[in-house]
Amino acid sequence: MANAIKKKVEHEFIKHVNIGDTISGVYYLERVDIKLAKNGNRYSDLILRDKSGSASARFWGVSNDIEKKTFVDISASIEEYLNKPQIVIQRIDPEDAPDDLEDYIPKSDTSEKDAETFDELIDVVESLCKDSGNNTPILIVQEIFGKAIFFNKFITSPSSGRPHYGREGGLLKQTANVTKMAEVIASNYNLNSNEKAILLASA
Repeated sequence: MANAIKKKVEHEFIKHVNIGDTISGVYYLERVDIKLAKNGNRYSDLILRDKSGSASARFWGVSNDIEKKTFVDISASIEEYLNKPQIVIQRIDPEDAPDDLEDYIPKSDTSEKDAETFDELIDVVESLCKDSGNNTPILIVQEIFGKAIFFNKFITSPSSGRPHYGREGGLLKQTANVTKMAEVIASNYNLNSNEKAILLASA
């Protein structure tokens, strides 16, 4: 049917493959090194990644179209090498970054703790504003984080757009950590309630 809805192809996670499997799909190319085989031919030694982890792969050739830290579309077989599975690529092409990075970015393992820390820091800013009589810092924070759509994206976004660095919830973790550092700095410099509220809100 011409108007049939195209279903999302289920991603085959890189760490869940077994010897004898064949896979095809989009993966993050973490690294690619061009090496020389014993027969004198050049080949590509690669590290592929998705949210399940990373795995080494081999392509018996060289593609000038691919670059590390980008996405690639591959077809490959899983063969045995030194008693371990090895991904042997038959086809590899450059690919645009997927709109949905869910299959490529792992979740932070401290999200709940980071959310609690973030809430506590918001309460600290609110208390400081009451002490100083200046509500501007907490009003700005509430205006930004009080919007459900923005807040939901904030707590699930990585701190980096690259799978080799980011984790889902990473932005929340980074923000909480930076704000805690700002709290320590405020204490070290004996900032008053108004100055401390402004510093924490801006962090």
